[in-house]
Parts: sequence; structure tokens; C-alpha cells
Amino acid sequence: MSRDGSWAERLAVDSRIIAKIPDQLSFVDAASLPIGALTAWEAMFRDQGALPTGVGRVLIVGGAGGVGSLATQLLKAKTKAFVISTASRPESRQWCLDMGADLVIDHARDIEDQLASAHIPQIDMVLSTAKTADNLGWIANLLRPFGHLSVVDLSLSIDANALMLKSASLHMEMVFSKILNGRDFKSQGGILEDVAALVVAGRVRAIANTRLDGLTGETMRAAHALVETARTIGKVVIAT
Repeated sequence: MSRDGSWAERLAVDSRIIAKIPDQLSFVDAASLPIGALTAWEAMFRDQGALPTGVGRVLIVGGAGGVGSLATQLLKAKTKAFVISTASRPESRQWCLDMGADLVIDHARDIEDQLASAHIPQIDMVLSTAKTADNLGWIANLLRPFGHLSVVDLSLSIDANALMLKSASLHMEMVFSKILNGRDFKSQGGILEDVAALVVAGRVRAIANTRLDGLTGETMRAAHALVETARTIGKVVIAT
């Protein structure tokens, strides 16, 4: 984020924040993993790559997106958590189930009512990937006392007072924070190595759901247009 190069054909990257692509994985599939996996991992897991103590139910807001897809898979691969994802369309609901979600609910309908119908009165952790500021009211209602809210989207303002009565923890995650602030670079390379091992073991799968061929002005515009719809499933990858 501190220098140009996002659309460059070649870019110098600090060796401490990368991992080798497994032989079993294509470049296209590999490209779908790092940002979503790092974001999900750092948002949810704490010491020793584990969930905070007492977290058994995790609600992922936006389960069909890049972060949500990998968050679900990582939770099922590394923990015994009951994973609830939100999705509103039949194809995105099915995708969330394919990723391993135990329950999928519709974020276009009343979340609290749907969870009550499923006999789930409270949630231990919410991973919010979109519209956090708009959703904070019902999130605060559903979080158990001393629960955890992890936020990965940028909001102009978040009124965290709604979490005060629950003494809830608020964790803000931005995948570039470590390298921008010069702290703990090596941990990101380690996370990607762990994710690569899970891929090789068949416990995490790539999420390249849309492929565009050739790094051109046309494919770059098309990729941006797809992402800006906020309705993509998995990741959009351009193959060079």
C-alpha cells in the first residue's frame, strides 16, 4: 500500500511474507489464497494460531466472499467451531455449504430471528467482512458477554458503544499492517506455509471461482467491475 505496483507484471516482495506454492497447486489457484487466508487467520486466531478461549460458535458475515470462504475452511480445518455463514442468493448459499459452513442464513432477512429459529441465542465470535457499521446493532445483541467481534472492512465510523454492555472485544484487521508498521513480518510467511500444508492435506481448497485470461486493460477493467458488484463468489483471478 505504500508504493506503486499492484498491476505490475513483476514486483519485489519481502521474502518473509511469502511461502512456496505447493507442487499440487496451480498458479491460478494459488493466487486465490494469500490475502483472504491471511486476513481470516489474523482476524480470528490469536496466540499459537488458535481461537480465543471459549469460542465455539462463529458467525461470518459475508461467507461467500474471499475472506469468508477461507475463514470457514480454516475454522473447520483447525477448530471444532460451529460455523454460521450469511449469504442471500441460492448460489452463494450453496458455496458457503461447500466451504464447510454448518448453517447458512440470509443477511437480507432478520439475522436474530433466523438464529432464534435455529435455537442459537448467542454467538461467541462474529467475523464481519462487510457493512459492519450498519450491522453493529444486531451484532451487539447477538454477541455473548465478553464475546469477540473481528472487523475486516473499512467503515467511515463505528460506534463501539453498542459493545460496551457486553464488555466485548473489538479486533480490527488489516492484512498490510505488519509490513506497513515494520512488525512481525515473518509470521505472515509462517501462516502461508501452514495454509499451504492444509491445501496439500486436502483440508483447504482454492477459491478461484472466476478466471480471466491475459493481463490486459480489458481484463483489469472486467475484474474491477466484477469485484465492485459486491456479489462475487470466491475470488476473481487473472491468469497471465
